[in-house]
Amino acid sequence: MKISWKEFGFAVAGFIIAFLVQEYAIQRHEHIKRIEKEVLKQKIERENQILIRRIEEDFQAFEDSVTGVFVREGQQEDHRLSGPGLSGIKSGIKARLDAERNRIIGAKRKEVDRKIEDLKMRIDF
Repeated sequence: MKISWKEFGFAVAGFIIAFLVQEYAIQRHEHIKRIEKEVLKQKIERENQILIRRIEEDFQAFEDSVTGVFVREGQQEDHRLSGPGLSGIKSGIKARLDAERNRIIGAKRKEVDRKIEDLKMRIDF
């Protein structure tokens, strides 16, 4: 069985065209995957911004609540300790209350910062 040059040329041209089409399809697929990944990343960033904003708002409400509780407790202590010569005790109690308030708020801030960091790490996939 003898193959003519013309048939051989068509076979080679068909092979080259198939190869080029396959390479184009691979490149196109990779391009689409990069675009999909970028879109997904932007979506996650938007979701994270919303979640971070909510976490910050919740923290601010928590901080205001804790501060309000400690202010009321400080006012109650002031009423109970009204009298001459008790200013040192009052300032000590105020310092203790401030330290306790700051400890509670600081612990909550660490927790909030950890949550925010976890959300930011979601982007690096």
